[in-house]
Amino acid sequence: MALYDRSRQNGTSEANSRVGSIARNLGNTHGVAKSILYFGMHNHTGIAVCDVGMAPAEGWQVMITLLLYLTCSLGTCHVTPLNVTPAAVAIATCESGDTVTFGSYALHARSATNDGGIWQFNDSTYMWLNGYDHAEQDTPRNQYDTFVYLWNDGHGWRHWASSKSCWQQWLYIDANDKAVMK
Repeated sequence: MALYDRSRQNGTSEANSRVGSIARNLGNTHGVAKSILYFGMHNHTGIAVCDVGMAPAEGWQVMITLLLYLTCSLGTCHVTPLNVTPAAVAIATCESGDTVTFGSYALHARSATNDGGIWQFNDSTYMWLNGYDHAEQDTPRNQYDTFVYLWNDGHGWRHWASSKSCWQQWLYIDANDKAVMK
């Protein structure tokens, strides 16, 4: 299975139509969060805004649909949502987004300091964890899984300490040295 099939990503009106349809039809997901999505298929940037109208049920964690991407297998593609935690959105906003608009990001961002992807993983760290570098060339799902591993439920915030002055607008470090949403 090839994720984010580059042979179909540009100029595919059917894919754009499906993305728009899914974005419009997203609503209340299990009573947890309502997401409004804006996604550009051609430049691979997007915004996800989470409007939490009610507290999540016991055992549920609020998730935000950060982006939609194509999953293709044997010439058939479908749109797949990438659901992430609010903390992941905050870090992405500061690492590859505009640093102000919660939920902004750049899927294929690359910095001059050998960092790449939505969460700006250093090439050596990505190589260590995944066996290859250049996170910006990896699937959104793999990038998020790597983020979750390093983030360690907020205890791994030091991996993104360089952007702390930005993400402190949404997160704070609690008494247990854990980054949590305000």
